[in-house]
Amino acid sequence: MPSVSVIIVNYNGLSHLKECLDSLRGQTFRDFETILVDNASADNSAAFVKEHYPEVSIIENRENLGYGGGNNAGIRKSQVSMSFSSIMTQRLTLTGCKGLLKPLRRTGQLGCARQRY
Repeated sequence: MPSVSVIIVNYNGLSHLKECLDSLRGQTFRDFETILVDNASADNSAAFVKEHYPEVSIIENRENLGYGGGNNAGIRKSQVSMSFSSIMTQRLTLTGCKGLLKPLRRTGQLGCARQRY
């Protein structure tokens, strides 16, 4: 089981998905799963991901649940101790995840953390 879930909430973001998911494939940190939450996109985002990124778990919502509702759906699907949620951007980096996992594993608790760009 991976240590981290990367949750990507998507609504008609097909034009960003390739670069975003390719950046995840290129990570040196590999202990993660990727969950795409598609909020009823009309641009075939989910079909594109199914065809080109079979390693990504997909949740296809029948309606747009918004960012919060999409994140909650992704967290419910995740079975790991830490989730990394992202607003759809072209590139994601998980370089800080190893450092975030240390206190979580030591204490069993982690509040909120954000990546600094």
